[in-house]
Amino acid sequence: MPSLILKKADGSVVRQWDVPTVRISVGRGEQADVQIDDNEMSRVHFVIAHKAGNFVITDQKSTNGTFVNGQRITEATLAPDDKIRAGQSYFSFVEGLATVIRKLEVEDRRYSTYVQKLSEKDKP
Repeated sequence: MPSLILKKADGSVVRQWDVPTVRISVGRGEQADVQIDDNEMSRVHFVIAHKAGNFVITDQKSTNGTFVNGQRITEATLAPDDKIRAGQSYFSFVEGLATVIRKLEVEDRRYSTYVQKLSEKDKP
């Protein structure tokens, strides 16, 4: 399951949320699933939803816009490590371990083989 990570300007992590396969709304209002204390965000600023095997972010007609990797969007398909800005808040969209394992299995590689190869890289 991917995660949405709220970060400070220096890049340090403030908080992290799992992104479910249905949808998650983000904003400053009580009706948002993820409530952010940011007066420049709309009550429900953006939504991330699972569509056709991808995660899609949709701006909810916010006043200040939603930006993915510096580009203002209405809707965009998210990729791992995409940077999201809404109001004065900065987020990263990251893959979860289950997503990485599933991709390895689709590629006919096994997680244990992947971990073994990683540990071999660390040997002197």
